[in-house]
Amino acid sequence: MNANEILKRLKAIAQTKAFNNIGIAGTKKRIEFVTHVVEGKLWRDMVAYVYYDSHGVGERTLDTCFEMFDSEHVVAALIEKANKCEGFKNLLIEAIGKESFNSWTIANMANQDPDSFVLF
Repeated sequence: MNANEILKRLKAIAQTKAFNNIGIAGTKKRIEFVTHVVEGKLWRDMVAYVYYDSHGVGERTLDTCFEMFDSEHVVAALIEKANKCEGFKNLLIEAIGKESFNSWTIANMANQDPDSFVLF
């Protein structure tokens, strides 16, 4: 997918009812959103609101992905995908920085819940 296709997808995800709702469907949408941001190398531009006028997504939209009482599931899914795919891991580190990645990994390991659901 090129950047414009990813941005259209991000806008569509953010406009779904589930994206702003608590629950598994919302969690999956937020994980999907962040995954597309990482894979599209759009993190810094999202934080800078580069795409807000053109696609209606920006830092506030990205923040929502970590503020819906399920951030531990969002982070766990991203770390799980990073552990399975070296390319995604490198993109995630590029997006959030090595220090944040390491803290997410440590926090994820400390909070392992045997009853948590698998998203990837």
